[in-house]
Amino acid sequence: MSKLQQQLYLVMIEGYVSCQQWKTVQATISEAFDQVCTSLHKPLWLWKVIAMSKEGKITLDGIEKLKESNASLQAQVYGNLARSSCSLLHQKGFYLKAIEVKIVF
Repeated sequence: MSKLQQQLYLVMIEGYVSCQQWKTVQATISEAFDQVCTSLHKPLWLWKVIAMSKEGKITLDGIEKLKESNASLQAQVYGNLARSSCSLLHQKGFYLKAIEVKIVF
């Protein structure tokens, strides 16, 4: 049941993302963290980091949570952060971090 719950939350989150409703994305993710077992949180952390970035909030805590996950997911997060960043300097840094994560692992 928990995997189904995770998938339902991810569909809702993607719908809110498509409408750029970042506060609703954050609220839905928080609810999902309470309802879905911890072993299924990785994709939720991905969206949390992206939503926090879109709202201009610090994303380091979300990225730290992803350090336990696979390199592909970490690189995807950094790539998404790079694409959503308004600063060219931040974009460059996030792309370099994505490359570094893939090389190290």
